[in-house]
Amino acid sequence: MSVVLKFFGEEREMVVEGGRVDEILRKAGLSVDAYIVTKDGKPVPEDEVIENGELLLYPVFSGG
Repeated sequence: MSVVLKFFGEEREMVVEGGRVDEILRKAGLSVDAYIVTKDGKPVPEDEVIENGELLLYPVFSGG
């Protein structure tokens, strides 16, 4: 099964094999700490298994 990764505020998307959210991000070459992952408008924990569907990734910003 495959998962579509969409990036908030960007036209970019990627398709990767399903699995745990942290594994999906690593497969896509992304840092787990750099994004908040949502599915159907709700945050998804790193250890949740997603086999198919669409995930929307929000970049994490910090400052002081």
